[in-house]
Amino acid sequence: MDISYEHANPRRGNESFLIRIEEDHTELTPCVLVDAGDGVDTDELLGEDEYLAAILLTHAHLDHYQSLGEAHRDGAPILTSAGTASILDDVLSEGADQYGLSNTDEVLDRVKAISEWHDVLGDTLRVRPVPVGHAPGACGFLIRAADGDDQVTMLATGDFTERDAAGYRGFDAEAYADVDILFLTAATTGAFEENLTRTVATISERTNAGSRTLCTASGLTGVHLAILLAGVDDELDVDVPVILAG
Repeated sequence: MDISYEHANPRRGNESFLIRIEEDHTELTPCVLVDAGDGVDTDELLGEDEYLAAILLTHAHLDHYQSLGEAHRDGAPILTSAGTASILDDVLSEGADQYGLSNTDEVLDRVKAISEWHDVLGDTLRVRPVPVGHAPGACGFLIRAADGDDQVTMLATGDFTERDAAGYRGFDAEAYADVDILFLTAATTGAFEENLTRTVATISERTNAGSRTLCTASGLTGVHLAILLAGVDDELDVDVPVILAG
């Protein structure tokens, strides 16, 4: 079994990539695409003797799903967490209006939410989502490829944080010490936690001073922020009323 990696959109700077799993006794090589950010072209990436076995969607940020409609082919399932799957209808509808996303109905038909090990190609290829923080519903994936007694376990983190995000557990690096191959990405800047703490503190101070406070944020960041403000209410007995709009 020969496993190889190819960056799927290197000129766009986004962390979408293709994993090839070649076996000597098969004519066609199954490939797994992890995320489909801007500029991913599977027709260009895949050769005539290769096919797309699955797309693993780590989370619903535009730089990870923007090319889903163009990248999807070969009837491949689009596997993701239940949290991400539950919002994709709204996310892709908005994406079609704002960013010209294509084939959104076909994409939604192929989405499958998973929470445990899922057989992509029987015992030959299995995947399982794992918690990674970063955003509501975000996940990484354990990927297990087997050819007889030859077995390889891979971990694709996607974007991750060690802290929780809107009730979704953060990434625990010590839980995956036995992986053979690690595809590691981390989009969150070092200043994120400090900036987020300052934002929550400012909102809390102003609302408790009697001010009406409007905090604009993206949909997923808004949910994250609401959870944190609810935590301030619970832990510090500080009243921070929140209305989520949109």
